Amino acid sequence: MTDAATQLSAAAQAAFEVQSRLLQEPPDMEAIDLAVSWQPFAPVGGDFYDFTPLEEGSLGITLGDISGKGYNAALLMVYALAEIRARLKNHERLPHIMAQLDDSLRKFSDDAKYAEVLVGIYLPFDRKFIYVQGGKIEPIVFHNSNKKIRFYHSSTFRIPGISIPVGRSSRFVLKTIDLRKGDTLALFTDGVTERIDHDGQEIFRKRLDAWVAPSIEQILAEHSQGSAADNLEALIHYLAGLESERSDDQTIIILKAD
Repeated sequence: MTDAATQLSAAAQAAFEVQSRLLQEPPDMEAIDLAVSWQPFAPVGGDFYDFTPLEEGSLGITLGDISGKGYNAALLMVYALAEIRARLKNHERLPHIMAQLDDSLRKFSDDAKYAEVLVGIYLPFDRKFIYVQGGKIEPIVFHNSNKKIRFYHSSTFRIPGISIPVGRSSRFVLKTIDLRKGDTLALFTDGVTERIDHDGQEIFRKRLDAWVAPSIEQILAEHSQGSAADNLEALIHYLAGLESERSDDQTIIILKAD
């Protein structure tokens, strides 16, 4: 290996270690069962997640995907992560956090770059997930009572990049999901949702104008009595066994309502 290649390899390893330290493991909090997997495609990537403990036992949860791969995406990811963390700790409203992030990314990135981000707050004692979304990162919930998945859709805006439709007063809309004991909330970046499954189709796809994810639904049903870590392990095992090669960062957050 040449000196230049050795230096590049060492720099990539150092960058990976820094990024890994920024993306912390889920905190140990009462009444919250969480698990997360972050797998960058390159040594560093644009996917990011965060868990920010807040007042009264609530938890800020973020999942984001900066377009592209490698160092450019990683630098924007670090900036976005730091801004979201700071604004959550400052108790700013979620739509305001997203609007400010949108403005910041417009200033610091070119027109070809965009981000897809979901920022939420989980209230464990009420089993409520309050969130705001920009892009295609959307929550899905496996309801333990009927063993069915429900997709929770919001307006699919990329940030930065898409103007406000006529007649719409706000780009970022606050949403609430009510969970019950035993329900599973899952968040995925498109490195998961756009993977090709054993049937030659995207894992998340439309059928009769409704979104479906048969394999994900089956996995969550089979592990509905398990922990968040059990569900995550099963999902990772399924993805690793797909014939299609992974070509993007891949991040998953699983939350089980206790």
